[in-house]
Amino acid sequence: MIYICEQTGCHFAFDRETAPDQCPECGGTHIHPAKPTEALRFHEERRQSDLTPYFVLADCKI
Repeated sequence: MIYICEQTGCHFAFDRETAPDQCPECGGTHIHPAKPTEALRFHEERRQSDLTPYFVLADCKI
């Protein structure tokens, strides 16, 4: 499942099999499962980049 960090200035998107306790990028604890549009964006970005499965959704509205 894809998760999104809600921490101001972070908005890190990441894939985990189990619900995370904190964001692996900033350590924030306000995390939500990705909405369908966020998950789609995550998968599109992931397909375009073979360097890392993680990226920041800076322009997503939470």
